[in-house]
Amino acid sequence: MTPGAFERLLGSTEANADVVDMEGEDTAVILYTSGTTGKPKGAELTHANLGHNVEVAVDLLALDARSVVLGALPLFHAFGQTCAMNAASRPARRCR
Repeated sequence: MTPGAFERLLGSTEANADVVDMEGEDTAVILYTSGTTGKPKGAELTHANLGHNVEVAVDLLALDARSVVLGALPLFHAFGQTCAMNAASRPARRCR
């Protein structure tokens, strides 16, 4: 692929804002391990798993609508996603 071709392709594509149905057991993210104890692999986290992690973090950190969160954790790691991103935004829709 020539330099800039991917960027041009992205720029010519219309955004898709459709919302899809999902179940709690559906894969939400795949986080890749570093492979410190073996070969690196993708760890699948479900919507329900992320939702439960958020509930624990919100309770543990006593977050409410007035809370301000500094997202200084790497978002490629489950802890950063749970504490800095997901718990701070608290999705309104819960998994079934």
